Amino acid sequence: MRRRPKNSALRWSIAGQGLAWVVIYVFWLITLRAYHPTWSVAAWATLLLVLFYAAAVTLALYPLARLRSRRGPAISLAALLAVEAALTLAIVPAIQIVYDLLWHPDPRRFGFWTNVWTDFAGMNVHVLIAAGIAWLLRRRRFAPAPAVR
Repeated sequence: MRRRPKNSALRWSIAGQGLAWVVIYVFWLITLRAYHPTWSVAAWATLLLVLFYAAAVTLALYPLARLRSRRGPAISLAALLAVEAALTLAIVPAIQIVYDLLWHPDPRRFGFWTNVWTDFAGMNVHVLIAAGIAWLLRRRRFAPAPAVR
């Protein structure tokens, strides 16, 4: 009988996460298309948003999980919120640059801080859903727990 390599679960986990993010991208592209003036602006703005959400989820599930085990939940939550705030403060201007390059400055912009708060809330929703899925998979023993040193 052929033995599976030890990192096969990791490969499936990465492939599964990649597929999930592609599905999330398509969902948000279709859902948010009406809020953008052209398909190209919608595609690039949504791609940036989903990439930043994926970064927040990855950081929340792996490096910050290690911090939680070492420093406690309060420090981990503060670090997660700081990372999410930094990512959000980077994504809003990046999307505005997409608008400026591919269309023109959007006269319908809701304002910088409104965009920051809505993107921050969306990021938190994605992180919470991903954390819930990871918890369920670990509980059902479908996925390895994050490595804690």
